[in-house]
Amino acid sequence: MSKLDFEVEAATPESLGFSSERLQRVETHLRTNYVGRGKFPGTSVLIYRGGKIAHWSMNGYADMARQLPVAEDTIFRIYSMTKPVTAVAFMMLVEEARVALNDPVHKYIPEWENLEVYTGGGPDDAGNLKFTTKPANRPMEIVDLLRHTSGLTYAFQNSNGVDAAYRALGIGGLDTAGSLPDFIAKLTELPLIFS
Repeated sequence: MSKLDFEVEAATPESLGFSSERLQRVETHLRTNYVGRGKFPGTSVLIYRGGKIAHWSMNGYADMARQLPVAEDTIFRIYSMTKPVTAVAFMMLVEEARVALNDPVHKYIPEWENLEVYTGGGPDDAGNLKFTTKPANRPMEIVDLLRHTSGLTYAFQNSNGVDAAYRALGIGGLDTAGSLPDFIAKLTELPLIFS
């Protein structure tokens, strides 16, 4: 930890309630499936508990062009940092009684009024979307979006046909382009993964 400007004590994973073996599985998975396949140029994983570092490992490159490896002081772009800012801004609107947490999303995005929930299927070999669905058991609410219980998913999940369709339609990947209305229109073609 020579590059840190402060001292942090390291400890064995086991002394802090972790398994070295399981942490190594995470490392192997990241190195093999993400860095090794070119999905991420590099990773840094730090697990900190009780004022001590239980695990810290780095893989891949901080700068691919110059082949500079990820180091302890590598700066990363961190996604999802706008989520807390958006939530605070939304709660300010709630305090002003301009919106409500239990407002249905379709009040603002009419295309999302009659949502369907995935029960099977996905894109076929030709890229056609072939799903079996059932009606959502209730309307999606704004609070669902804020707490990630809306039934929307991510392209990187790789766990069902909806995730595969996100990838096929270019939704949610790092290369996503287009306008917000285009993005919403693509999402309306797909079922939720739960309701």
